[in-house]
Amino acid sequence: MDTADASIKLGQEIFGKNKLLSIAEIGMSTARGVMSALGSTPPNPVLAGVIGATGAVQAAKVSGIKLADGTEFVNGQGTNRSDSVPAMLSVGERVVPEAINSQLGGISNEELLGAISGSGSKETKVIILNPAGLFSDEMIAQQLVNIQAVVDDNQLTAQG
Repeated sequence: MDTADASIKLGQEIFGKNKLLSIAEIGMSTARGVMSALGSTPPNPVLAGVIGATGAVQAAKVSGIKLADGTEFVNGQGTNRSDSVPAMLSVGERVVPEAINSQLGGISNEELLGAISGSGSKETKVIILNPAGLFSDEMIAQQLVNIQAVVDDNQLTAQG
């Protein structure tokens, strides 16, 4: 087993143990809340039931969390700049900022790979990323002219 595989396996083990620990903490907090509601004067069984149901929902939510296998968009609480969604990454994986991802227009990871490599098509595909509008339309147009010149030169070389 190489280092990358060992790192992935360790990350998965840590994830699983943290998940179990979180569920146990929810169970203990819920039990304390239920005991407190029943130990009050007068005892409050309705509140105890609400606390117990809330704890069960929280535990179910945590138990349903799984490691992702890749996604185009991440959903969750926060904003597009809040860094509020935790992520565990493997060596060689990449995360792109929301500004760049939104410019890709919903293209899937597989389509993006095909567009970059040009696989499955004889057409040249170009993706231009313009994070936060750093480049003017004129600059982008000039880059497209430069790219077309390189493509034309390569076709001339390949043809003869």
